[in-house]
Amino acid sequence: MAAIARYLDLPFTNPEIKSKVATLLKDAALPNLDRDRQTPGRDTQFELFLASTWTMAGHPCHMMPPPGADFALQLGAYVFGMEAKRIKSLESLAKRSGKAAQQLRSFPAGGLIATDLTVPILGSRQFLTATSGTAAIRDLERRLCLLMRTSLGKVRAAAKGGAAFGWIGYCQSLYMIPGQALICAYQWKNFNLQSGEDPRWLQVVKAFDDLVLTPGRLA
Repeated sequence: MAAIARYLDLPFTNPEIKSKVATLLKDAALPNLDRDRQTPGRDTQFELFLASTWTMAGHPCHMMPPPGADFALQLGAYVFGMEAKRIKSLESLAKRSGKAAQQLRSFPAGGLIATDLTVPILGSRQFLTATSGTAAIRDLERRLCLLMRTSLGKVRAAAKGGAAFGWIGYCQSLYMIPGQALICAYQWKNFNLQSGEDPRWLQVVKAFDDLVLTPGRLA
């Protein structure tokens, strides 16, 4: 919420953002506590968090009206679409990625599928354990990389016929560290959905360094 408030519209005077903030306050405090029902609040929170994080990293990101992609993201000379999906089970990942790829067709330069994979990674657990903050970040990175690498083939297949050329994965978790209070860690990873690299993907890779270095990976 702090990142959203600071980098999007601090007083929430924009009517669209104000409406979205009211929606995001409706769901459970932890993402895995509402995994078996519709969660418009957490879905909206992920959308606003994406927009604020890219904006924080210095790349303009603007919300778009439905039914197309959620955002228009400017990276260099390109304007890409970006569609946000919160995934609650691995079984739904391919189907929702395919839908996202279709929603990106309105952008001539194509776009990115951004997925929150927190729930599949955490399962029913409310927190994970680690020996230190650094270990927590490394553990979350390992979990996210493993899930995305094992699912990459299915996501690529599902995205064919759409306009997605890249896949961004995000996850967050509370960590219990001996002698410390609970801390929150998060990770981002990106994968090319095309068979080879092209100028669009190289631009994303370059910008992604700004995204992952944004303060707040451990709070």
